[in-house]
Amino acid sequence: MRAYLLFLIYTAHVFAEGMDSGGGRAVVCFDNREALNQCVENSGLVSRNLIQAITSVEMLDLYYAKIPTGMNKVAPKLIDTTSFNSAYELYNYTLKRLENHTPKLYQSIKRAEMAFNESEIIWEEEALAPVVDEHMPIILGRANCTLTTLAVQYKAGNDYFLHIDEVLFMDPRNSLLSRAVLYFHEFLYLVARENGEVNSLTVRKIVRQIIRSDDSINYPYIRKLARSLGFIKESAKSR
Repeated sequence: MRAYLLFLIYTAHVFAEGMDSGGGRAVVCFDNREALNQCVENSGLVSRNLIQAITSVEMLDLYYAKIPTGMNKVAPKLIDTTSFNSAYELYNYTLKRLENHTPKLYQSIKRAEMAFNESEIIWEEEALAPVVDEHMPIILGRANCTLTTLAVQYKAGNDYFLHIDEVLFMDPRNSLLSRAVLYFHEFLYLVARENGEVNSLTVRKIVRQIIRSDDSINYPYIRKLARSLGFIKESAKSR
């Protein structure tokens, strides 16, 4: 079994080198410098012996979404997660909000989700090979934190595959919202990569808007952003 998992990790490396893969990156923090250094020395790979030293895990998209913006440094209001029991339930509710307001974006995300479901979503017990594609021009502001790969997607022929680090995904220090964000990230990244993107910068821009609270989400801006980033394509007449 372990040999098979190691083969999958090696396969992820191969696809990354061939630029036919994409990684869902997360911010992982540790309670000591030694654990951080070991993770950094392994290019962000969280070996299983480091799990107990983790203090938090958070999708990079969510980390990015929490950063204050504008001249007044306003912190965005994010969706309330208290009434949801699972990440997929939260993902579906958040996605459903788009259906009436931005139907083309909703359809684009659903098509990407179905593309993975028709092939394979694989939950891994071992750490995934690092895939660096975040194109993030910042230094993490948290002590003892670095970036790790929480998910890897790739296309083989006409099939799409998604590998998720189950240990980190299900870790209680990884919030429900962070888990739901992973779904949005991976499905939107499939669309972005089909549009020729080679990093996840555009994905984070749209995700940070999608996960806004019910009373602060800006649908007209999301439609405009989705068109400009290539997530939806509309004729000049329909605009």
